Amino acid sequence: MYKKIAVLILVLVLLSAALTAAVYANTSGSQQINWRIAGPIFSNIEVASGGATQKYTLLSLTAAGAPGPAQLQVVGTGIPGPITDLCPGLTPQTGLQIKFTDGGFVALFPDQSMLYFVVDDSPDAKNALCVTFDPTDANTGILDYVITGGAGRFEGASGNATVTLSSWGVTSVLSAEVGEVTGTIEMP
Repeated sequence: MYKKIAVLILVLVLLSAALTAAVYANTSGSQQINWRIAGPIFSNIEVASGGATQKYTLLSLTAAGAPGPAQLQVVGTGIPGPITDLCPGLTPQTGLQIKFTDGGFVALFPDQSMLYFVVDDSPDAKNALCVTFDPTDANTGILDYVITGGAGRFEGASGNATVTLSSWGVTSVLSAEVGEVTGTIEMP
């Protein structure tokens, strides 16, 4: 009886491993990104470089959906810019539009594969964090990223992604974010 149960468990483990390998197989062509994201934002982290300091924001987000669950470690900094149609309803009296000037993120998957993203700085890129002066309002944003490579099953990856987000202040340095990441991964 116990031998039959042990054999059944072994067969289920092997089938599970085979299914996982098939799902995570490195295939050429396009894969869609369709993640839901959520997690904390840590603001005003000062980084010293070349005698100057720059303030960065650090995010630690959980992603669910395609191409699989992942942890996203995000860093970025930006500068205030003119309010555009990417921040509808925002005025200089009600808020501020931030343009990200530096940053990116790494997506780490359970199988230790990774994808690398950097802020898209092309002229047509969407790049707006819409910050309201009212702490009870949600801040929103839309940011374009370029995939610059990866590791494991994503080695040699390229492509693009767009992040749409909403965030709410918790304290002066801590916020909470939810959103979506959509895009395409191109594999060689």
